[in-house]
Parts: sequence; C-alpha cells; structure tokens
Amino acid sequence: MRGANLFWSLAVVAAGIFGYMLGTADRQPPTRATRGPAVPVSVPLPSTDWPSPELEKGHAECRPSGEDAQPDVVPTTPERKRLLREAEARKRERDLLMQAPKDDLRTLLRLIGQRRARVPELVADGDTMRARTARTAAAGPLLSGAHLAADEPLPEGATVRFPAGVFQLDTAAWNKAFPAGLLVEGAGMDATLLRLDQAIEPGSNARDLTMRELTIDCRNHYFVDTNDSEPFVVRLDRVRVVGFDSGTGRSVMFKVRHGALYATGCKFEGGYGGRPGSGTLFRVNQALLVRMEDCTIRGPFARLFDIDAGATYHFVRCAFGDLAAGERGLPEGPLGGVQFEACRFDFVAAGATAQARSLKAVQPAWGR
Repeated sequence: MRGANLFWSLAVVAAGIFGYMLGTADRQPPTRATRGPAVPVSVPLPSTDWPSPELEKGHAECRPSGEDAQPDVVPTTPERKRLLREAEARKRERDLLMQAPKDDLRTLLRLIGQRRARVPELVADGDTMRARTARTAAAGPLLSGAHLAADEPLPEGATVRFPAGVFQLDTAAWNKAFPAGLLVEGAGMDATLLRLDQAIEPGSNARDLTMRELTIDCRNHYFVDTNDSEPFVVRLDRVRVVGFDSGTGRSVMFKVRHGALYATGCKFEGGYGGRPGSGTLFRVNQALLVRMEDCTIRGPFARLFDIDAGATYHFVRCAFGDLAAGERGLPEGPLGGVQFEACRFDFVAAGATAQARSLKAVQPAWGR
C-alpha cells in the first residue's frame, strides 16, 4: 500500500515538471541567428517649445492657401460679423464693376447709390479718373466772363473766361438753366477771384462742371449743393475754394446726392468764412467718388468728410494742414472708403482756437 502511494506521488510530480517544460518552450527568446543585430533606440526628451518648429512646418504644409485659407484663431462673434460685412462689400464692388460700362461715370454713380458700395478701383488711377470726368458736351462758344450779362443763357459746352480781377458770379441765374459741359477759366489761382451769390445748385439738365486757374469765394454758401437725383461731376484744376465755413448748417464745401470730384493742384482752405473751424469738405447722400492729387487741405474743420457706405475717397500727394487735434488718428486709419497715398499731415494743438484768414494775404486788392 505504501509502495502504491509513493508511485502515484512520483507520477504527479513528473507530470507537473513535464507540463512546465511544455509551457515555457513557446516563450523562449529566439536565438541570435534568428534575432538579428540589436538596433539602438533614442527616446527624445520633451521640448520646451510648443508647438515645435517641425510641427509648425507640418501644419504649414497641410494648411490651405489662397482664398481657401482659414485663420488659425477662430474669430470672435464681432470679428466674424466684420469679416462678413467686408466680404459682402467686396462682392457688391465686383458685381458693380461687372455690370457698369467703364467709361460712363454717371451710370456708375447711379449704381453705387443703389448698391451703397465703395469702389476704390474707380478712383485709384488718375488717367482713368481724368477721362471719366471729361466734359460731356462738345466745345461750344467762348464767352468773356467780364462782359457776360447777368441773364445771358449759357449754351452747352460753353467756355466762360475771366481775366485777372474780382468778379461777382451770378450763380442764381446760372442755376436756373445750368448747361452741360460748362468750362469756367481764370487767369490764375492768385489772379482771378470769383465771388458766389449762392451755392452752385445745378438742376437735372446739368451733368458736369470744369473750373481752372481761379479762386472761388463761397461767401458763407456751400460751393456745390445739389440734391437732384441726376449725378453731377466736377473737375477742378488749380482752383482755390474758400469761404464755405459759415457756421450755419454743416457748412459743407461739396454736397451731392450722386456726384464725383476730381481735383488736381487745388487748395481747399478753412478760416475765410463767418465761423472758422466749422467747415466740412464733403457730404454725400447716396454716391460720391473723390480723387485729389497734389492738393492742399487746410483747416481746422469741424469734419473732413462723410464716411458713408456710398463714398470713396483717394488722396494722392496731398498736404493736410492745421487739422484738429482729434483727427490725429487720420493717417493711420483704418477709414472705410478712404485711401491716403504719400500724403502729409499737420495738426494744431489741442484746444487751439481756429484763426480767421483774409484773402488780402493772397491779393491785397481782393478786399476782405
């Protein structure tokens, strides 16, 4: 009996040893002949730069470019609204340019008024603006401004030429039948002075006005003031405009519903009206295109211009002087629809009083 128990005990031990040997055989490491040479593994330390240059490069390669590019930072809600407004404005501009004939400025102004769009392309080039603001009527008769009767009608395309001196311009009579393609010439900005008896308020028949080589004294009136639905285009070459800062209303120099102004070598100066410092250069109802080259704009003014959805301005090599201290941010912008190119800016001290100016400083014979 004891021998049988011993036998079975040895059998159990032998079976356990045999099972262990079978279980570990599958987990034995391969021999060197099957393992191959050892390869060292390098584990980099964590970088203190985040994101790493390598990661940034990878992102840049995967990031879309051009119009499909998306900002890395998700804009805030106000920023998204601003970007959406800008995208909509660009679309309106593109649509406008596609629809309108490029040489018909009056049609362009009507479309701008309808769309309330800013179109910088229309005032970005001087040669194009010069062609678009050319006289709309064929050259008509040459008339002497010094001998022009007060009630004499002006035909389309007329040229009214004034010599040196001081003259009263009967704008009230002109406004009753303002001709298209009118050209008014003087003997020089510092030689010919025209005094207005009221603002130039052309009717629906008027299309454009060109003035050269003279000074306009608005005498506390607006220079141009038209609410007519027909676009009105003004071209000024070496013209000085003063006396619009009257202190009444907005004291505006150039006010239109649909209009354009192209000025070269001109001067627009405050201080000659009844209330220096009260003037405003531009006011627009629906559509306005302005390009000024080599002009002097001297204040101070209550306001330079309307930042309106339908107004686009481009100033090239212009000198802005005696501006109010509150306009010191003007050169840096951004201002919607306003572009400054190689312009200079000078400001008066904060709290300074606007000084009255006299045309006697230009010509003693010009009186006040």
